[in-house]
Amino acid sequence: MAPKNSRFVFLSATVSNAKEFADWVAKVHQQPYHIVYTDYQPTPLQHYIFPAGGEGLYMVVDERGRFREDSFQRALNALVPKAESDKKRESSKLQKGLVMGKVGKDGDIFKLVKIIIRR
Repeated sequence: MAPKNSRFVFLSATVSNAKEFADWVAKVHQQPYHIVYTDYQPTPLQHYIFPAGGEGLYMVVDERGRFREDSFQRALNALVPKAESDKKRESSKLQKGLVMGKVGKDGDIFKLVKIIIRR
């Protein structure tokens, strides 16, 4: 699918099957290939949770790959309605099919983007 004169193909680090991909390209183009690979990670990875309807991000896996139970629990607690009346109201909305994401300045995506920009 690439032009015949393509000499290089660069893949994202998230592609796990580079060898299979290279085999396919070599077969299609009838050319040998070389895979250059590195485990070097210039930016440490961290994993966050943004609970729907929440107000913040919670780091649940740090840059060393350690699971942060305390932060995970806080993220889960952010999902629990604050009062019994909230539970009843949400249950009623679910039964009526009225629950959907808020749009605009109160919406989760807007909040998440705002948090990321601040960071």
